[in-house]
Amino acid sequence: MMKRVWKFIGVCTLGLTLAGCGTSGGSQATSGNTSQSSSQQGNGNGNSSSGGNVQYVIGADFPLSGPNATYGNMFSEAANLAVQDVNQNHILPNLKIDYVDSQALPQPAVIGFHQLVDTDHVPFVLSAFSGVTKALGPLAQRDQVVQMNGGGVSPDLAQLGAYSLNDIPLVNDEVKVLLPYLKKQGLMKMDVIYTDDPLGHGAYGVISKSWSAMGGTIVKGYQISPTASTFDSLAVQVANDHPDVVYVASYGNQDITLIKQLRNHGVNAKVASYSGLDFPQVISLPQAQGAIFTSEEVNYSDQNQVTQQFVTDFKNKYHTQPNYFQVNYYNAVLIYADAAKYLKDHNMAYSGQNILKAIHDIKTFDIVGGKVTFRADGTVSMPIQVNEIKGNKVVTVAK
Repeated sequence: MMKRVWKFIGVCTLGLTLAGCGTSGGSQATSGNTSQSSSQQGNGNGNSSSGGNVQYVIGADFPLSGPNATYGNMFSEAANLAVQDVNQNHILPNLKIDYVDSQALPQPAVIGFHQLVDTDHVPFVLSAFSGVTKALGPLAQRDQVVQMNGGGVSPDLAQLGAYSLNDIPLVNDEVKVLLPYLKKQGLMKMDVIYTDDPLGHGAYGVISKSWSAMGGTIVKGYQISPTASTFDSLAVQVANDHPDVVYVASYGNQDITLIKQLRNHGVNAKVASYSGLDFPQVISLPQAQGAIFTSEEVNYSDQNQVTQQFVTDFKNKYHTQPNYFQVNYYNAVLIYADAAKYLKDHNMAYSGQNILKAIHDIKTFDIVGGKVTFRADGTVSMPIQVNEIKGNKVVTVAK
């Protein structure tokens, strides 16, 4: 089967546009059918020279087609902008990204990962979605390639090994802030709708353990397939449960359909979710107004150079406000760039093993909103806030 590889070079000067990515205003990842990337020439993932011929290329295993392609386009916008800024700031010479299409599914993601590592020889791969990131974890560990996840939030992602890092808070951190907020609002009877994948099981597991200890009641948990596209019968059951709040642990188009059909069948309960609800089509959905979700807290007013450049460049390039996922993937590229520059400055071989060492040596990174330090398990500790969708905008209601 022919593998499709999307390559972003510099600031996207190639002309082919990415199929299936429907958000407006963003730069498009471009396609190429070459079986050999320029990254092969001297930057292998494990045995590279520390000389001056290193070509700085990283991989991105994003959904570029299928129902979650909009996410892939959002993530790519941020990663591409970071590449532009890294190159303009002369942090690294001519950084590039090779894209492969995960379709947000484990099997295509694994195929794409092999393409990036075995053919393109990248030492660093951006990943997204809990199921995908979990599937890539053993491969990253085996091949000594750093995997940086900025979108998946399953608690399992903290247990994938040293080469799997997350620059996004996981759902267990988000739930610690959401549940006290719900209790304060008197929303004590909860239904949980969760996908049959690492995200859904992780979220349901954390909520089940924590909510009853706080005096709350889970009326019922509803497991759904990640590929399900209609929920009318489920919505009827939820309406009959009369919950105060419905926690939704799904993503993308499923969120849109779920919320629509819950409201259509008379479910008036508060809809609550994790950071995955920060999705443009959900924010503008009439039935989603009033829904709440947790996310990392990002201080866009922070005066560090990274934050100010991101805020200015993102607005100028895309003419819209970034979401939390885009912040994470911009930060992920900058973290890689700082680590790669560290290797160059210390005359160390350019490899996944040494990039991981550099990340641990540097410890604290300047990112959008401030600074970040990775924990020993590859996760980050960040302030969490509760947001409400109001007037087609995201408004912070609690921190």
